[in-house]
Amino acid sequence: MNYIKINDKLKKHIAHLVVQNDNIIPASYFNSAFPGAIGLMFTDESLNGVVIIPKDNIGNFQWTWNYEIVYELIYADPALNLTSSTESKKKTLFNWLGSAGSLLILWFGSMIPSLWCNIYEELVKVLFYDLPTNSSNTLDLKLRIVILSIISCIYMVLMIIFTPLFLKMLFNKLKAWIQEINIEKLTYNALAPVPFVNR
Repeated sequence: MNYIKINDKLKKHIAHLVVQNDNIIPASYFNSAFPGAIGLMFTDESLNGVVIIPKDNIGNFQWTWNYEIVYELIYADPALNLTSSTESKKKTLFNWLGSAGSLLILWFGSMIPSLWCNIYEELVKVLFYDLPTNSSNTLDLKLRIVILSIISCIYMVLMIIFTPLFLKMLFNKLKAWIQEINIEKLTYNALAPVPFVNR
């Protein structure tokens, strides 16, 4: 029994439809599985475009199905197609913003140790060597310590909140990339053993 994978954008999951022995998916079976959908399509990389699956005279789908790819639904309501496209763009934008925000937080956090080192040097000068500091007065140094302490606390809170989200997003991307790998292309054909030659 063969199945094709179809991305159900409304229910947000991958559905598997049974393909009959003659490569036909009956119209009644398709319509009951995806109410409101009127067609199927897929992206052909060789054509750099989308291919629409044709129907026969009674509305059945008959095609040379590729069981490794994921087919997309075409809806009668253009708003549903637009919504799915908009959601995809929003998701992509969110991923880019999340990555940029994570890099910004890491960059910001890398500066905190150097700022603490500067304050530490000035404290050593004042407490142990009684030397002048770069700060205009002691109050200015105390204010810098308070502000940097607050910034450090905010940074730790952001790391606690955003690090799991960033790792989850990275894991999902890696999982999706692995699922798209064509296993058949990775099949290893073992070499024949070297025949033993008597001398």
